[in-house]
Amino acid sequence: MNPYKDMTLAARRARESRWNAKTCARVVHPRFGEVIVPHTSNYAAMLNAAEYWGCDWLEIIDDVEVWAVGPDAVPVKMPRHERNER
Repeated sequence: MNPYKDMTLAARRARESRWNAKTCARVVHPRFGEVIVPHTSNYAAMLNAAEYWGCDWLEIIDDVEVWAVGPDAVPVKMPRHERNER
C-alpha cells in the first residue's frame, strides 16, 4: 500500500515545504524515541517525525514533545516513498 499514491499536488508541496525548512527541532516520544527534523512549527515538526517513524501523527500527538535545537543540528532526510509507476 502506498500512502502517497493519491496525494494531491498541494499536499505534495506542503510536504516538501515542511521537509525543506531551514530550522530544526528535536521531537521526542516515549515509544518511538527521538529524532531531529526540519521545523517551521511544532505541528510541522510532529508531522515530519510521524512520517519518519512511519506512524500516523494521531498515534503520537498525546505524548510527543518538541524541543528547540541549536543552529548546528542536522535533521534526518525526508523519507522516500515508492511510486507505483509503470
